[in-house]
Amino acid sequence: MDVVFTLSTLFFDHDQVIVSGLGVFTTEIEKAYIHPVEHSFSPEFKKIKFRADANVQDDLLEKKIGTASAKEEISDFVAKVQKGLKAGQKVQLKNIGYLYVHHTGEIILEQDRSFNYVKKNFGLQGFIQEPVKKIVPSEKPVSVVVEEKKKSRSLVLIVLWVVAIILAGVAFWQAENISSLFESKQPVAQTLDNQDSQETKNSAEIASVAVDTSVTKESEIVDSSSMVLNTDSVQQAVDNKDENEEVIAQTPVEEEVKQPVEEEVVVNTIPADYKGPRYYVIAGCFESKQKAEDLLASLHEAGYERAFLKGKIGRLHRVSYDVFTKRSDASRYMLKLKREGRKGVWIQKK
Repeated sequence: MDVVFTLSTLFFDHDQVIVSGLGVFTTEIEKAYIHPVEHSFSPEFKKIKFRADANVQDDLLEKKIGTASAKEEISDFVAKVQKGLKAGQKVQLKNIGYLYVHHTGEIILEQDRSFNYVKKNFGLQGFIQEPVKKIVPSEKPVSVVVEEKKKSRSLVLIVLWVVAIILAGVAFWQAENISSLFESKQPVAQTLDNQDSQETKNSAEIASVAVDTSVTKESEIVDSSSMVLNTDSVQQAVDNKDENEEVIAQTPVEEEVKQPVEEEVVVNTIPADYKGPRYYVIAGCFESKQKAEDLLASLHEAGYERAFLKGKIGRLHRVSYDVFTKRSDASRYMLKLKREGRKGVWIQKK
């Protein structure tokens, strides 16, 4: 019978299994655990530890194998493991893990966590559950509100420009018509004055004046018609001018809409005696404190001088960009970090 297979079956019913000449395997129950950040679930698990001891002896494994050559098989197995460890290799124990020599000289067991030795949980592995997103009506982000105000103001400016152009065109058209009326009446008034001055002359002169007057009236009619045509051409020029002015008026409005909106990020200062809620802008959480300190150092090098290492969440060390007393300030700062390319940023209230 295979020594490793027999050894692994003993872990289901025993808290301690000794391999003579190699060392002692001990087990302890690790309770079911829900990770607060990763939203992962780990079932109840039997954790295996190893302590090397070449002098320890026991016949439990030998009896479980149950063959006449069991003792020799165990000795060969131990010799093979010790040879691999001396060569600096990782020795695999199927369904149990790997044995290797640590740089301190201690023999360490790296357990295979895909195999659970708790009978009631046999075959049950951990899993990750995505958090349920609760839809809560909230205020619009500051950037959206500012953008909507900017659009509404631009629309009002466009309407005002159009109204102003229309009023200017109407005023210009009326002024041109009034001036053309005054110009058309002036020759008629001069003709009447000439007729009054000629009433004292003789009949022959009156007849000639009458003939001249009729010719003058015909020329006046022609001049009046030409004035009407000129008025139409002026009106067309005014319309063209209005169209050009409307295009010019719209140009600055469009440029104004395209200007980016800069959000003000509050620089946080918290009084020493402040006891209200705090909103931490989290950069990451680690079970290893060294990894948390490495992340903190990289943030300081990137220019985030206010980043700090703050407490633990369960077994995790928490690295925070900054802390605020208002959620709105923390949200604005989080949006700024995301625009700068920072991923995995979230807010925790304490």
